[in-house]
Amino acid sequence: LATEKIKFERHSSQWKDLEGMLQKESEVLNMSIKEFEMQLNEKNRLVNEFEHQLSLLETQNAEIKTSRDETKKKARFAENKFKNDLARKESELANCLKTNEARITELQESLDQLMEDLASSQEENDDLKRNMEAVELEFKYARIEFEECRESTDA
Repeated sequence: LATEKIKFERHSSQWKDLEGMLQKESEVLNMSIKEFEMQLNEKNRLVNEFEHQLSLLETQNAEIKTSRDETKKKARFAENKFKNDLARKESELANCLKTNEARITELQESLDQLMEDLASSQEENDDLKRNMEAVELEFKYARIEFEECRESTDA
């Protein structure tokens, strides 16, 4: 009986140590999940901001294209001076359009990268959640084994 009591006390001490380790691991995993969720929220905010900027630039491009078309129509009926002004304005609009198209391409690439990062962060978040569930399952099995050990010690 004394031997069984010593075994029980040793198992009980080991169980408490295991419980403490599992609690710490659970806290670390919870903190990691919260950090990944914060990063995910920030990336979502950035995606929304880039989409908004992209929309504004596309609207501006549509306005520029419309303006250029209207200017071309007027140029057919204008005098030489007006034609010279038109050529200058077309050049400016073309440069602006190129700049905006380059910016749209750049924003689209940034948006694509953010979407990839978002997917990667979501996968990491899912992995952490699965690890947390595995730790909780191991904890449950360890508790069952402990209870069985205690019952066999009590008996």
